[in-house]
Parts: sequence; C-alpha cells; structure tokens
Amino acid sequence: MAFTVCPFCGIASDKAHDSQEACIDALQDEIDKTRELLAAVDAARSDETPAARRQDAQTT
Repeated sequence: MAFTVCPFCGIASDKAHDSQEACIDALQDEIDKTRELLAAVDAARSDETPAARRQDAQTT
C-alpha cells in the first residue's frame, strides 16, 4: 500500500485529504493512536517494580 503525506496536516495516508475536515479527522485519528500507545506504555511501566523505575529514571 502506498502512502502519501498530506501537505497541509503532515499525516501519511493512503489518499490525499480533500478538505480541512478530512485533515482534522486524520489528526484526531493520530491523537487517538498516540493516546493508545501511551496507555500501553504506562500499563507496561506499572508492572515494573519501583526500584526498576528509579533505575530507569537515573539512566535517562
């Protein structure tokens, strides 16, 4: 599947956005995907021990 990047919103899509509404919808979809990813990362980190989280914080 070929993707193109919309020149207006910068979101990669399989078709060009033909309106501002389409760009807004695409951006909202990206926000939803990002929130899902962050929730998954947060859930994985909550499974770590407090000592492991402290060690991660010290190395970054």
